[in-house]
Amino acid sequence: MQRLTRTKSFLLNSLIFILFAQVSHHAVSEEKIIEPVDKVSMGREPIGIEAGYVYTKGTYGEMVESTTHIKSLTLFWTAFDIDFQLSTAHLERTAPAGTIIARVKKRVTVTPRVVSTSGAGDIILSANKEIFTDPATAIAVNASGEIKIAAADSSKGLGTGKNDYAIGFSASYPLETALISGGAKYSVLGNPGRIKVNDIVEDIHFKNVWSGYLALSTELTSKNSASLSLNVAQPSGSGTSYYQTVELATSYRFGGSGSLRIFALKGTNQNSPDWSAGVLLSGSF
Repeated sequence: MQRLTRTKSFLLNSLIFILFAQVSHHAVSEEKIIEPVDKVSMGREPIGIEAGYVYTKGTYGEMVESTTHIKSLTLFWTAFDIDFQLSTAHLERTAPAGTIIARVKKRVTVTPRVVSTSGAGDIILSANKEIFTDPATAIAVNASGEIKIAAADSSKGLGTGKNDYAIGFSASYPLETALISGGAKYSVLGNPGRIKVNDIVEDIHFKNVWSGYLALSTELTSKNSASLSLNVAQPSGSGTSYYQTVELATSYRFGGSGSLRIFALKGTNQNSPDWSAGVLLSGSF
């Protein structure tokens, strides 16, 4: 019963931004159930759906700032003791011409032309499985895999036009009144090569990257929790620094199988957004 309760509380992330996106997990202590830190709500239920909205703003070392609106839709389900998630999104972006949502390099344009574009985002399919748990300490270890299918229009700067692949591991350890978790992921990024973005020819080559997170969450009430997390990633191209953000989030459970998550994050260096905020509403059936 303890394993079933712990796994039903499990929530998975991405997205995002693309940005997002960064993963946390949780376990059960003998005293209470700790709400997870994860960016995306996902439970051990037959099937579920999540709708979200995220706004991101940043200059990324440019003279002109970029803004992105993301409206996401996610389907999640469990089969063979594996948690699956399928996500897509609609993107609206305003940024200097020639740039893409996934930043790869700092530009030196003196007077950049700003363009506004919109359209479908990439499709992300991920799977997560608990591979180890210690009943005595409630320590849990998970393995995950992810495929980004290049569905976004690269000519508009909404994506890279190439598929990405990633594998990762995460672990969580419950304290008396909190949960500490962390993980690492290795991403193999598809190389766009020579492409035209907003009528500007670009020669873009990605490097494979490591990313990771460290999070602390605690239960405020029986239905409400809060979390604080640090997310980092290697630069995916030359001329950029590490991606690094600090995120504060709160989650509220309602109706037995529904949850609402609100978050805000702050970038701490040039290759990160100045700030981002979003809301995610999910329910399972």
